[in-house]
Amino acid sequence: MGVSYRVKALIGVKLTRSPFVEETVRVCSHDLPKGDAAFCPKCGEKLWTVETKPVAGYDPDSMDNFWGPFVVHSHDESEDYYVGLCPVELGDISYAENQEGSYELPTLLDIGKLAAELKEFLAPHGLWDDDFKVKLWVIGNVG
Repeated sequence: MGVSYRVKALIGVKLTRSPFVEETVRVCSHDLPKGDAAFCPKCGEKLWTVETKPVAGYDPDSMDNFWGPFVVHSHDESEDYYVGLCPVELGDISYAENQEGSYELPTLLDIGKLAAELKEFLAPHGLWDDDFKVKLWVIGNVG
């Protein structure tokens, strides 16, 4: 058993906010008069709780890591999320394989168009920041 590496090139943005939202939901379903009680007088349950849910359309458990037309990369040990296009991904490269070489990235990619598409996609979810710059992110994992 040896060390394995996974590397990907992602052309896109690093989100400044998590693609999850907090939502206050009612726990107890009893019909109660309006008030500021924290617990239900009928069953004793807490009336409200806060749940964290992914924004609409994003499935963090998806195996293909797609969110709409874009790839989402996150790592369990980090709160960083990257969204964009992923033209190169090298998976499970073991140390013994010693893979070297160069890989072609799309040279005719219109970065301005990609930025506009990312803005159109992320803005309705409150995840777009006008200071975002589309960049080439090289992301590696060691396992």
